[in-house]
Amino acid sequence: FYLLLNLEKSHNKKQKVEDIEDCIMKLRHHGIKVHGMFVLGSDEDDAYTIERTIRFCHKWKIDTVQFAILVPLPGTELYSTLSSQKRILTRKWPLYDGLHVVFGPKKMLPYELQMKTLWAWKKFYSLSRNLKEYFVSRHLIKEWGKGNKAFLKRLRRSQ
Repeated sequence: FYLLLNLEKSHNKKQKVEDIEDCIMKLRHHGIKVHGMFVLGSDEDDAYTIERTIRFCHKWKIDTVQFAILVPLPGTELYSTLSSQKRILTRKWPLYDGLHVVFGPKKMLPYELQMKTLWAWKKFYSLSRNLKEYFVSRHLIKEWGKGNKAFLKRLRRSQ
């Protein structure tokens, strides 16, 4: 599974896909719900990676998820690298929250990463899931969109 395999390389994670799957099975065996947390937008990620992430969540029946956009925090190696490559799009620090694309990804346009992340939330919390989760997630996404119209417009124009 490409996304999770690349975590080891791109984010210095020591877990392998098999470790994660084994952990999910053990948690399920003991009746423990699974919350998945996924960071999207590394240099190995593309739009298809995000689609495969959703398939992974459905295959393993993850109970709840969070999708965050990679944040290059000032003072980190990632920030230095992206800054030296002129890939930092903004230094408006309130946008460095994991919900906004603040850098230029390698394999996607910034706007594409932003929209594909919103798509992932919608796809995971679809009508086939709990009805309450569906309506809450749709409301939150709608409100985020309303509050970020100008941001999305700037992001789209920066392509």
